[in-house]
Amino acid sequence: MQTVHQIADRHRKTPSRTAAFERTEKDGWSSEMFAPSWIVFDDDPFPRSAPASRVGADAPEILSTLGYSSDEITRMTESGAIGRTEWAKG
Repeated sequence: MQTVHQIADRHRKTPSRTAAFERTEKDGWSSEMFAPSWIVFDDDPFPRSAPASRVGADAPEILSTLGYSSDEITRMTESGAIGRTEWAKG
């Protein structure tokens, strides 16, 4: 019996056909995910997820998609209605 951490440590150094771990980075935020390689369609591995964004980093894009103008988004940011990225870290 092994923990996911133990499996990750082993397969980081030596990926196998059935287990690999992939590290991704976006906006200075790195994440590591288990990449199950046993799921294969037409000899292509199952596609991996995109790297995660920083907490709150997508707010302007989401608000824009909802129809808010860049001026409205700027005002919301300046008024504090949109929190800063990494608000959870104090």
